[in-house]
Amino acid sequence: MVEGVMVIIRDRFPRTSSAYPDLMLWDGPFDWADPASKAMAIMLIQLQSRFALAGQREFLEYCDAVGDDIGAMVEDGAVGYEADTVDEYRLLFALKPMELCLVWGLNGQCHGWALWSLARNIDRDDRVFDTNYSFFAPESQAAPEFRDLAFANLPRWTAAFVMLARKFGGVDDVARSVTPMCWDLTEKMFRMGVNVGQSLEALTCLANWASNADEPQAEAWVKYLLRLWSGALPDANRAQIGIVMMSPAHRFTGRDPQDWADEMLSRWSHILIEHMELQVLAVSLKTIEDWRDRRNRILASAVQLARSYREQSGDDETVALQALESRVSIIHPLIWFLTEHGEVEDVLDVLGAWYVKEGERTCDVNVLFVASGHMNGVAYLWHGGRLALPRGEGPSTFDAVLAAGSLAQREYHRATAGGDDRPDIDYRRMGQPDEAAGPEFEAAARAHFEPSRLAAALPPGQLIRSVVTVPSLPAPVLALLATEGGIVAAEEVSLRQPLPVRPINRLAVWQGGTMHEGFEVEALERVAALAGWTIDVQGGDLAAFERFYTDPIADLLWIIGHGEHSPHRIERSGLVIGEAIVTADRLRGMVPAGEGRRLLVLNVCSGATAQMRGGMARIGIGQELTCPAQQVAAHLWPVGMFAALAFGAKFAFELSVAPTPEAYARTVAGMRDPAALRADLVTRLGPGLAIHDRLAHQDAQIGNAMAWGAPILLT
Repeated sequence: MVEGVMVIIRDRFPRTSSAYPDLMLWDGPFDWADPASKAMAIMLIQLQSRFALAGQREFLEYCDAVGDDIGAMVEDGAVGYEADTVDEYRLLFALKPMELCLVWGLNGQCHGWALWSLARNIDRDDRVFDTNYSFFAPESQAAPEFRDLAFANLPRWTAAFVMLARKFGGVDDVARSVTPMCWDLTEKMFRMGVNVGQSLEALTCLANWASNADEPQAEAWVKYLLRLWSGALPDANRAQIGIVMMSPAHRFTGRDPQDWADEMLSRWSHILIEHMELQVLAVSLKTIEDWRDRRNRILASAVQLARSYREQSGDDETVALQALESRVSIIHPLIWFLTEHGEVEDVLDVLGAWYVKEGERTCDVNVLFVASGHMNGVAYLWHGGRLALPRGEGPSTFDAVLAAGSLAQREYHRATAGGDDRPDIDYRRMGQPDEAAGPEFEAAARAHFEPSRLAAALPPGQLIRSVVTVPSLPAPVLALLATEGGIVAAEEVSLRQPLPVRPINRLAVWQGGTMHEGFEVEALERVAALAGWTIDVQGGDLAAFERFYTDPIADLLWIIGHGEHSPHRIERSGLVIGEAIVTADRLRGMVPAGEGRRLLVLNVCSGATAQMRGGMARIGIGQELTCPAQQVAAHLWPVGMFAALAFGAKFAFELSVAPTPEAYARTVAGMRDPAALRADLVTRLGPGLAIHDRLAHQDAQIGNAMAWGAPILLT
């Protein structure tokens, strides 16, 4: 009741009542002090389970609606019964979204829900938060029912929160503030026999996070779990503790990870469920003979685990992709071991078992594997050879690449040494590259990858069809290898053998409404005339675009327009067509059947920008559209308009005279010498094209690493 006016449920939940008019009777009174209103609020939490059964999208939409209404109820700084009750309720409502977002691999959304559970007036889609946190305030006046429920569910919240902190980051400072209290309260609940399984899971997650983050409490927390190890434990918790002991926590136990893995395999293999068997097998390897002896079991375990994630996704390729990428750390020990002791064939077997559906992996071994963070440096493996460039302990060239990339791309790439330290960028222009930072970014990438040393180490005539980089980095790896490492190849993202390349006879161009598209189209028309291609230039609405994309005759599809990329929201990444964002999920199945492989050129911003998950670059519009029937050329980050024009004209011409990988290598090499590129375009395309005038005074942009380092060829 406010000043004599009865407040009804619809008033407090406007978005939810509008989106779900039949969910309940919305015209009854609502007051946080009223038992019936409290019961209705609890029911909104219980309804999450119903929407989760309906599917990921339905669940997230429901939670967003209720979350927005709850988040708008209390102003920052307000105190009292209602304000404090809403604080406790936020934590309760956020539990299931946090847990399921982790399961689904939606770490960005989990991050938003975690911060929303702790603070008022949070926009869950933000990536940078400056706020005051409300977490079990000692003088809270909240309704006792909700405060008691929040305390009872603290182990659930803690487990999800510290798992997020370990896997995703972004909450280091908050974690350091709240985890000591979480440990004390959860440990007390465990000793009292309250929620024993959940409490032990939370304590295990806390010890795991602290060990990986090298927090001061790590040793004490690990030794607490170690004391429990010899006693009676629920199977699930024993398995969880055993997995933690194979992590950096082992240094507090007097045993090495392999010793823990051997015990888990010999005594406790019957309690290893889901991902645990694969993790333990991976850590157990000591020699290459161990790998050879256990190879079939390890690969079968990886295949079975990946299959289970796909089945849980309901055969939704997008959901499965995110689930696999969020768990790629499971195979990190295998990748590290095989990089150190194995062959490129071994690495490809593991990646194929993890990423590719059974029976689909047909990728050959003519691959250069780039272990981009091996021993804080880089290691290269190719068929019959390897080159290791370790850096040792402490801040490394790997961290320097991520730090320089953050500045150059005005993005937040979390480096190991930097933790959650924010890069010194203008956050109002986040995601808009800073060309002034390009030279330092180029130097950092060159110092880390040392392409000239790779060029010297590769045997003459070594066949390299593609490059696999793990973990993928927002760096000009392929462009550097093409121009300084002698690697004329594509970046491998499909792990599948391509169909034979279709000769280019027909070029289809999409005009997406950019300011300079006319100049690019004119250049493409000139190339087509010189090469003897037919060319069809189109534009229009979404239906027209889908007809364009499914053209079975076009050998080369060329899209000029706008692209969008969200680092954590896959549904907000794609091609901008009119007012819509066309996602890879919509286009993935639209590549027309036909003979051979066509080429798709995405001359748009962020056409190959990928989510960085610690594995291969798999989540991005260009990566997701790459398949045996379609190769993709695109940009790793937003590019300037003149850089896009130069790339388009140069790449189109080179495609008319050279195979696609050679055309790519010539294009990025040409962009590094923009004056020579401009002269070459005049010579080859002829004078009189408007593009020549447009490029005449843009050498600074075109020759910047933010321009020539952005293009990438995917296979």
